[in-house]
Amino acid sequence: MKEQSSQEESLRKTAMPYQKEPPARELEDSEKSGGYDSSVLVTFPRKITVSDDSEKYTSAFLQQELSVRKLNSIHKHLWWAGRPGNVRPLHRQRMLSRRILVTEDPSLHLVWYHSTIFIKPLPSFLVTWDSIIDERWPSAEVQSLATGFFSTYLRLICHPSDFKIAHELGLLPGSMSWESWCNLSQAFCRKYPINEYPINEYPINVNQRYLYGELRLSRLNQIYRFCRLERQYFSPYTEYGHFFTSNFAWFFVMFACLSVVLGALQVVLATSDTTIEFANMTYGFSMFAIGLTFGAVMFVIGLFTSLFLYFLQNTLRLHAKGGV
Repeated sequence: MKEQSSQEESLRKTAMPYQKEPPARELEDSEKSGGYDSSVLVTFPRKITVSDDSEKYTSAFLQQELSVRKLNSIHKHLWWAGRPGNVRPLHRQRMLSRRILVTEDPSLHLVWYHSTIFIKPLPSFLVTWDSIIDERWPSAEVQSLATGFFSTYLRLICHPSDFKIAHELGLLPGSMSWESWCNLSQAFCRKYPINEYPINEYPINVNQRYLYGELRLSRLNQIYRFCRLERQYFSPYTEYGHFFTSNFAWFFVMFACLSVVLGALQVVLATSDTTIEFANMTYGFSMFAIGLTFGAVMFVIGLFTSLFLYFLQNTLRLHAKGGV
């Protein structure tokens, strides 16, 4: 009997917060704050204190932590950057030799470039007893952001190996166990059976960004550049060398191909059996290659100059305002 009671006590201690009956004080505070439990604010990482229990401030903070307005503004073009529902588990990310970088910016969650992918950690306030399961959110918009964000973790963490990687990277609260994660994810799926519906027919209010999965950063930059006429969505580069190496390597491939073609034409012209038409064609192609090379070099120089002047202007403006 003692052994059985000790096992029950152990299970009670390891149960997820949402499985526990909330204390009377927490329930009373929740009713006063319009249904959202103000005690959850204790788990907020910054810019909020326990005494900041107003619903308006809570909603603003949650919007800041979960907002994906930048992606929603280009939602109709996201087909160019990724596929619906394409979220690979963490162990699969490792198999693809991807470097997983932690970000606190929700607009970069599941955005990737080259062999790097950004993932936002699961906030502790999303695994409390009244968050995902009981729907105690300040607004429907915040709930759609929370349920959508949480649904991505159902795909990121599918196996114990994924769970281990998540803990290594700090993507989950340190006190969460594999059993607790299984209980939480199963409870979420029972309440929101998203796996039983196509991506575009979800029966719950999920933010439209999360209808898509992983998004390619280079394509997002193209969408911002050509559809919104803005410089870029996000730049992972901090030095000119990295920027030009990553974006203009194709110049060297083009120059190599032109060199091979021009070399072959020169060999043909060196023979005595060439016609006037072939010689004229070779001359025209040579002039085209010279012009293309000159234009490409001038483009790179112009781009470097414009970027340098742009950042110099921003630096001088901040310095004049006392911002640095």
